Amino acid sequence: MGFKEKEFKEKLMVALDDPEVKNKIRQILSLNQENSNNFINHYQYESPKNSNLISEYKEIKQNYDTLKSKYDALLSKCQKLKNQNDSLDNKIQTLNNNINAITEEKNSYEASCKKLRQNNQSLQDSVNEKENIISEISEKAEKTAQTLKGFIAVFGEPAEYFKRYLNIRPDIRRILSTFISDENAVLFISSCSRFDNLERLWDYIKTILYDESCLDDAKILSDIFYYFFGIFNQSMKNAYYVLDETRIGDRFDDEKHSKGPNSKASGTISRVLLKGFISVNTGDYIRPTIVVV
Repeated sequence: MGFKEKEFKEKLMVALDDPEVKNKIRQILSLNQENSNNFINHYQYESPKNSNLISEYKEIKQNYDTLKSKYDALLSKCQKLKNQNDSLDNKIQTLNNNINAITEEKNSYEASCKKLRQNNQSLQDSVNEKENIISEISEKAEKTAQTLKGFIAVFGEPAEYFKRYLNIRPDIRRILSTFISDENAVLFISSCSRFDNLERLWDYIKTILYDESCLDDAKILSDIFYYFFGIFNQSMKNAYYVLDETRIGDRFDDEKHSKGPNSKASGTISRVLLKGFISVNTGDYIRPTIVVV
């Protein structure tokens, strides 16, 4: 290769690196094959001295075409990989979003579980407390039931007299309320168990024996007096008083008896309206028996 050709080649290589030359070459390469062949033939026959340059140009063009094909293939592959990478990025983002959502849901679930455990413990404590209270109440109820059974056994009968007492006319009960309570059975029994109250009760019964409208009430009060008189005696180690045992047909005795309504001047006893009571120690009549002669 001569000096001029070498110098030309070097200049050509430099020229090929020039952007304008590159653009020109691209324009030339973009021509169809027929125009390209005409271009080559034109310069081939126009100047035989340029045959080496044309051959080199063809080789360069072939290499360029090969490289371009590889470049286009790589570019297509890169684009495909980029698309895959973008798709993977989208999937990863979606997965991250799902993971975040699952994490938030997990945290919320754990918080709810913690709160539920706390509520469950609180409820369990409350249940235990209530069970203890119920157990205590049950024990107390059982004791109360036993006490009530004992109370009924002891006070069942006097409580029945309290019920009968409530059937007495209200105006009579108001008079008796100064010493006999009708608020409840316990107070009633307590007030009727005092001897001084029994004396006052006997005195009141005597007054209403002369009122025919009060005879039913007098009968109830007499039964109450007899019952609690017996209770009073039972509460004592030794009885202080006993009821008079006057019977129908006995002779009337001024020391033992007192005439009731519709009685004759003398004779035998036809009815016992209200028994009196006697002191055991002295034998004196504390209250005489009210009778019909």
